[in-house]
Amino acid sequence: TNIVKEPELYDLLYEDVNADIPLYIKLTEKYKKIVEFGAGTGRITIPLAINNKIIFAIDNEESFNNINFWLTELKKEE
Repeated sequence: TNIVKEPELYDLLYEDVNADIPLYIKLTEKYKKIVEFGAGTGRITIPLAINNKIIFAIDNEESFNNINFWLTELKKEE
């Protein structure tokens, strides 16, 4: 299995990686709209969205560019 093609496995691998999130929040605090390339499963995207950002997130892996997947991920954070 290629972990990059399996969003759920990717999330398991990176679930404890979050020390950089405050940096991204700080770097984007003066912006309301953000474009994130290489968004993956939303490890950075979701915390930014929770902080009232409008984000256009895209990844080159098709399985990560699925609106149903993203909605499910956002609901987990509520």
